[in-house]
Parts: sequence; C-alpha cells; structure tokens
Amino acid sequence: MRHRIEAILLQHWQALHRYALVLTGDGDAARDLMQQAAVNALASHAAPPKSGLERAWVFKVLRNAWIDLYRRERGSPIVAVDPASVPAPWYFDDRLLNDLAVREALA
Repeated sequence: MRHRIEAILLQHWQALHRYALVLTGDGDAARDLMQQAAVNALASHAAPPKSGLERAWVFKVLRNAWIDLYRRERGSPIVAVDPASVPAPWYFDDRLLNDLAVREALA
C-alpha cells in the first residue's frame, strides 16, 4: 500500500504544490505543508480505492494538514506580557497596611 500512496503523491506533486502555495501564500510554508501532507498520507491506513478517487483523496489530505496547522497556530497565540505588570498572588497595597497601622496606633 505504501508504494501505491507514493505513486499517487508523485503523480499529483506539482498540482499539490500549487494548491499548497494558494493555501499558505508562502513558498517555504507551502513546502512544509507538502511535507506534512506526505507524512500524513504515508501514515494513513486508508488509501483510496482504485476508482479514480486518488487525486481527490490526496488533495483532501493536504487540505486537512493545512486546517490542522491553522488550528494549531490560531489556538496558541503568543502574547508578550511584562512580568512587572502582573501582580503576584500575594500582592497588597502598602497604603492599606499603613492606614491600618495608623488606626491601630491611634486606638
């Protein structure tokens, strides 16, 4: 089955590359996406039947790889946070403590 999937990938490689370029808009990202799609296709245990659906199957594998990549990138945004702006869990206001100390001293 692996040889059949390799043959399908080789047969449609140029068209897949054009599709990956359209999806990503970047040559390097398109090559990365192609590599991931090839890995996914070769790892698949469900190759398409020999009824002419090979092209649709391999394009679906590429599209699903792109969707997975998009979801991973969207799901974990990188946010720059200044550690000084985040109060510690034990953060307290010195003014409140000073006010309490003065009231206690006056009492």
